[in-house]
Amino acid sequence: MSPSLRNIAHQAGILLLIAGVFGVIMWPQHYGIGLMIWGMGVIVLLLGHKTWGSKATMIAISIAVYFAYQVIFFVNNKTEPETFLLPQGFKGEVRVLYSQVRGKTEEKEEKRIVHRIDSTGVLFSQFKFVPGFVDWQFYYEGTDGKRSPIYYKISKDERLPEDAVGIHDLDTEMFHKEPSMHFFVGTEAEFKNRSPKLRTRLDSLVLLQLNMK
Repeated sequence: MSPSLRNIAHQAGILLLIAGVFGVIMWPQHYGIGLMIWGMGVIVLLLGHKTWGSKATMIAISIAVYFAYQVIFFVNNKTEPETFLLPQGFKGEVRVLYSQVRGKTEEKEEKRIVHRIDSTGVLFSQFKFVPGFVDWQFYYEGTDGKRSPIYYKISKDERLPEDAVGIHDLDTEMFHKEPSMHFFVGTEAEFKNRSPKLRTRLDSLVLLQLNMK
């Protein structure tokens, strides 16, 4: 390869590295495309005219920029940890509405936000919803105050052991312009065979209470 082409390869490689890192950061849902562009940048850069040490430095810098951004993003977007308490034995649909002026008074335990959900499965909370990296825990709470953990399925494709109760289909969304969280409590079989009417009834109850506020 001629010196001029090697010089072009060096410059093109740097541009591809920058574009790849930028793509992974800005569009994480399509990180594969950004990663592919970054990989092409590495290959093209290695064809350049600079020394191997210089090439390795450029590649290392691009990686360092990505991880530095992730650390800064994590620190600035870490939300307060939240604990959700449900009545012992509760199963069914749940909706929590945040930022409700007339909602349940804010409560905290050891720096964790506490949401006490009653048997209706509906909670209006005064806490504001803050997007970011979350720390959610779910428990059954008996009348004696004793708590037992409920497994939270991080992935919707995850499967629980038979008869094990867990948190399914958790999603944060806007409900009639109000920030909210929705999820289902039950076994895998109960989640799979649940009637759509259950959520319709729940949302009708929530909407009725919203209109009364």
